[in-house]
Amino acid sequence: MAGHNMAGWNLSGANYSGADLTASNLRAIKAHSINLEGVSAVGADLRGADLVEASLRSGDFSKANLRAANLSSAQLHQSLMIKADLSNSTLTGAVLIGADLRSIKAHRADFSGAVLSTAQLQSARLGNAIFNNAVLTDANLSRAELDGAIFLDARLEGIILSDATGWQTAEWSGACASEHSRLPDGLDLPYCD
Repeated sequence: MAGHNMAGWNLSGANYSGADLTASNLRAIKAHSINLEGVSAVGADLRGADLVEASLRSGDFSKANLRAANLSSAQLHQSLMIKADLSNSTLTGAVLIGADLRSIKAHRADFSGAVLSTAQLQSARLGNAIFNNAVLTDANLSRAELDGAIFLDARLEGIILSDATGWQTAEWSGACASEHSRLPDGLDLPYCD
């Protein structure tokens, strides 16, 4: 299926586990609860895709365009999304445990209630992204751009925020950390209960 044009297709509930979707046009697909576990979708166009409750575990979405995609409650454990574009996308309640999100663009993306434990977000561009009530335990955000990002009530135990930029303009109300968190000098957060 590599390079195929499936734009606008309704793929809800379909099983494409392990498929080769490299550089495919999947723009605006409707794919609720689709199984995309272990797929290769490097460079795929998923702009505006509806992937609510989709399973994308261990898939490779590096350099994919996911702008304005809806990934609410999606399962993204161990997925590769290096240099993917998630700007304006919705990832509320998504599970991204151990996901590799290095150098992603996620301006204005909504990660509210998402679980990003042990996720790799080094050099991620997260301007105005929303992480309200998100769990970022042991996540690595070193060198991430956080201008205007919102972390209301986020759990940041063990997070690495060293060398992050723009954190001074981010909102941290109700966020909590731990003694193992590596925060920028000047950012003081209470320990989580």
